Amino acid sequence: MSNARADMDLEGRIEADLNFHRGLCRLTGNDTLVHTWESLEGSIRMSIMFAGIERAIGNMDVARHEAIVDAIASGDAAAADAAVHDHMGWAATEFQAPSAFPSRSIAVRRPDSTAEDDAF
Repeated sequence: MSNARADMDLEGRIEADLNFHRGLCRLTGNDTLVHTWESLEGSIRMSIMFAGIERAIGNMDVARHEAIVDAIASGDAAAADAAVHDHMGWAATEFQAPSAFPSRSIAVRRPDSTAEDDAF
């Protein structure tokens, strides 16, 4: 994430963010974790892109990522676990908020549905 500069375009910042998290997964030596991350990357990329500029930039804040790096560097496993948990929890809460996708509402009607069932 140290490569993510304020003057980067959104796409560059998203890629730096995803590369940071992929790198952390790889550092664990856990191939299952790496594979799981890589299978989620596309969905995560889309969530960031469709959340809006302010949320996306807030999610990719360098200081939020430095907290993870600092906790890992300290050698304190509990602090590292807490830092990652806090980081991912914040992102999940931010991207699940009702206003995360205000202009992206879509309606889908199943043949057996009513109007109340349509929006998601």
